Amino acid sequence: MSIGSLIGKAITFSEPSHRGGFYKSDRYAFKSCPMHQEIAEMNLYLNQTPARSRFKQLLGQANHLIITILVGLDAVENKLITECPEHLRTTWAPKDAATSAARSRIMTLEMALVRATDSLDAYIIWSRREPALIQCETPKKSIDTSGRSVAKRFNSLDKYYSQPNICLTALINIMIFWRNELVHSTSEERLDTVHLNTLEENLQWYKNTFQGMDTSRLVNDFRKENPPTLKEITSIIRAVHKYIEVLDELQLNQLNPEPYLREVIKNHVNITSKNKMKIIQSIWGRNEEERSRRLKSMLTNYGFSSDRKYGYSSEFSENLILKYSSFTPKALISELDLNI
Repeated sequence: MSIGSLIGKAITFSEPSHRGGFYKSDRYAFKSCPMHQEIAEMNLYLNQTPARSRFKQLLGQANHLIITILVGLDAVENKLITECPEHLRTTWAPKDAATSAARSRIMTLEMALVRATDSLDAYIIWSRREPALIQCETPKKSIDTSGRSVAKRFNSLDKYYSQPNICLTALINIMIFWRNELVHSTSEERLDTVHLNTLEENLQWYKNTFQGMDTSRLVNDFRKENPPTLKEITSIIRAVHKYIEVLDELQLNQLNPEPYLREVIKNHVNITSKNKMKIIQSIWGRNEEERSRRLKSMLTNYGFSSDRKYGYSSEFSENLILKYSSFTPKALISELDLNI
């Protein structure tokens, strides 16, 4: 499967060289009877990870919102707005409106850089958190030992999934370290020169992909600790969105359904320290047909769908769902080693 076909004509990817050794869980055999033949087609699918849903909540329309703020600041700078709206219930009396607007513009772009980096980090953390999308111990350990370093978390995941587009990786790395300069001025982490070289050596690719963004200026702004320009920050945000889109597909394509389903159920039961048995009884204390219906209803709250949207959507077979809905409360507690 070509990764490039997933992200449009502007950016081309090659097939990842490493698939992490995951495999699809075997289907569980049920006796051939009309009932089972009928429901065998009622699979569930994970079309988008919960991690990406959260990422979109944080950064979904960021570029539109940034431009909206800058339009308002332009109105202040050009004296189209000269007083504070009454409903804001505060005072606003700048000595020089144009200067205040210019400083506010810089702050907005710097804050957007911080938000974009934190949104990327949130995706990685939610991918690691149970129910975990990252099922291999190697990247798990790298993320768990990364401390406060977003760069270490990002690059360990980038290396594991062998993302083929070094231009996107370089742009995201400069975003992370630029943000570090703004937020952690004492940070001892330094951007690998290989990423700076990539940005400078692929000038035309970046211009074609991000509507004329000049990476020679971007690198110069970074080195001089200047704030990012509007073009730079909107391009960086687009790059992060594109990267997460491809990474999400890779994670779904490699997801082993049964371990993930087990973690979803355990997470649901452990969502509160109290009333765990009540939660279990509400699903597994019912008759067999009702258990299946309630389990599926619960799974929809975790992003599962009865419709497959993409070829890479992770499939959870009806047989697998039936296996975990067939347990009695006592059997479920034993099967998942729940601490009740």
